[in-house]
Formats: sequence, C-alpha cells, structure tokens
Amino acid sequence: MARRAVISGLLLSGLLILLTAQASGTSDSARTTISWTALPFARLSLEGESGQAITTRFALPQPSETDLERGYREIPKALTLIAASNVRWRLAVRAVEADLGRSYDGTYVKPLSDFQVRAGDEPYRPISNTDQVIAHGPSGRHKVEVDYLILFDRERHRPGDYHVTLTYTITTD
Repeated sequence: MARRAVISGLLLSGLLILLTAQASGTSDSARTTISWTALPFARLSLEGESGQAITTRFALPQPSETDLERGYREIPKALTLIAASNVRWRLAVRAVEADLGRSYDGTYVKPLSDFQVRAGDEPYRPISNTDQVIAHGPSGRHKVEVDYLILFDRERHRPGDYHVTLTYTITTD
C-alpha cells in the first residue's frame, strides 16, 4: 500500500512539473526519472497456511516388525510445502523439542537424531534444534516435497508417545 502511494506521488509530481512548464509558455522541457525498488520477499504455504515460517507436528507411527528388522521407516512425501519468492531462497527446518518423546513405561527417551528429513534427492539429515537448510532455489513458485526417515534400534526401542514439532523457515539469499 505504501509503495503504491509513493509511486502515485512520484507520478503526480512529474505530471505537475510538465503542466507547469506548458502553462508558463516556455519551450524548456523538464525530465523526471521515476524508479523504485522491489523488495525481496519469500513465503511458504501449507494447506491454507502461509508465512515466512510454518510449524507442523508429526506423530511418529509405531514401528512394524519389518521396520524394526531393517532399522528404519521411510515416509516419502510426508509434507509438501510451496515456496514462493521473487529472489533466490533457502528453506530450513528445526525441531522445537529436545527429544522425540518417552516410552510409555518411562524407561526410554527417543533421541531427536532418530528423526531425519530431506527435500528432493538430497541425503537425509538428522533433525536438530538449530536451522538446517534442506532446500534452495531460484525465484518463482516451487513445490518442495519433504521426506521423513525414522530410525529404530530394535534392542532399545519401547512403545511410546513419540512426536516432533518442526518449524520450517524460508529466507532470501
């Protein structure tokens, strides 16, 4: 809104200069240069929500016997974000909690590093409490599909209430 007011004011000023010059009957001409700067912006969208940061909560599923045997469960396209920017951008993710939760019997705390994320064909990265860049791109509108990987240690794993709250943040380069 403020940008429109500035542009309108500049256009009006230029028009007044031209009208004043014509009304005075002089043959002198006036030249006005109008310019503006488009500020960089970046925005994330997810299911009707949008902003520079989006927070999601993911409940980890209980592992199947196959998950425990192979030591992990992969969840492809667990989340799809839309990144929109008029300049180059970066997408970072961080966990809010210090761990993934406790077993029902209280004997096991699932470490945050057992939850990993990636976007596109990048390698999986363990989640942490600090921002980690998982995607980047040029200006425009881009669909960013995020995959999750949950690690399981058959010997230590106990059934429990495991979850993670993730904050995704988009910034401009």
